[in-house]
Amino acid sequence: MKNILTIPVTLAAGLLTAVVVSLLLFGTAKTTTTVMYMFNSIFPGAAPERTYSAARPEAEIGQASVLGDSDSSFADFKIPQVREVAFHKKPSPLIVPTDGIAAHKNFLYDPVSHGGVDIWTNVNGKGLEAGSSRGYLVYAACTGTVIRVYQPNEEIEIKCDRLPEEFASEVPSLDIKILYAHMGDAVTKERYHSLYVGQRVSKGQQVGWQGNVSSIAPVNRVTHLHFGIYDLSRSGRPTVNPESYIGVPATVVGQIFKTQQ
Repeated sequence: MKNILTIPVTLAAGLLTAVVVSLLLFGTAKTTTTVMYMFNSIFPGAAPERTYSAARPEAEIGQASVLGDSDSSFADFKIPQVREVAFHKKPSPLIVPTDGIAAHKNFLYDPVSHGGVDIWTNVNGKGLEAGSSRGYLVYAACTGTVIRVYQPNEEIEIKCDRLPEEFASEVPSLDIKILYAHMGDAVTKERYHSLYVGQRVSKGQQVGWQGNVSSIAPVNRVTHLHFGIYDLSRSGRPTVNPESYIGVPATVVGQIFKTQQ
């Protein structure tokens, strides 16, 4: 009996040691995420969707910028002349989340430096009306559940319901989450959405507007939507090119985006 009890006690002690070491090396946020991931893997369905949600500490923002490496060099930032690329959408499982244009080479999708594409309301980087940063409407690209809201950056993550099997050969993964960012005003702090963790959204549902708030690069006052897609079936949940999911290139300067609502 004593030998039987020794096994769970040893395992518990080992797990506790691992958690303490992780807290010291990686901090509370990453440790919590890892523990919850392990728990959900061992006991699937035991925890609700909202357990995926975690506020990102300011100290970690620089390591996980959604705007890219050029965030720190806006002193000489200029908007270049852009030649528009006509919109043509191929069949895809998601809809284009907003209207606009990919207006700058630094903010296209790049798996290393910029894990998404920035869709600007216009090439001037301004809102639709004078004196306002509010841009085009933003729609849910998929049907799913809001799993994270980070207010300082007005950043929202939606875990999509598993995509249809018919797209299995067309996309890297059928299990994804999408990221929206900057849906608010940098000066007034007005929020351009009212999404909350646990909320269900349907593909094509209006969820807010483009904005210009950025806790990562406050000097960036371009009205836009940062749109990223993450593969939940792979370790580390890496970013993937949005093109195969929305049917529009995310790596071309001047590319026009249309929601087709």
